[in-house]
Amino acid sequence: MNKKDVFQSLNEIERHLQNLLLQVSVMKEELTNVVENLEIENQHVRDRLQELEESNGEQNLNLNSSKESLEKLYHSGYHVCQERYGAKLEDLNDGCMFCLNVIDRLNNGK
Repeated sequence: MNKKDVFQSLNEIERHLQNLLLQVSVMKEELTNVVENLEIENQHVRDRLQELEESNGEQNLNLNSSKESLEKLYHSGYHVCQERYGAKLEDLNDGCMFCLNVIDRLNNGK
């Protein structure tokens, strides 16, 4: 190989490397944009998940509070069933199967 052929080959390799470098730069810029968009979307998903968890926690607290109120009311001697809600239990030891069903359904989350 003569001197001219070596320089020509080196120039060709240099152009090829410059072209590859340009392609890598473009790909890097595109990847940076994708990552930024994913980070933004990820943050939105995390925020929404936190909102849902807080909302679900509040609902569970409200349900637990309601359940406890009904149980206290029943154990205080009052009906909590739909049939006789608020009426005085005649005998707390016998109980009311409708009231017990309401409390049982609340305990089982149905």
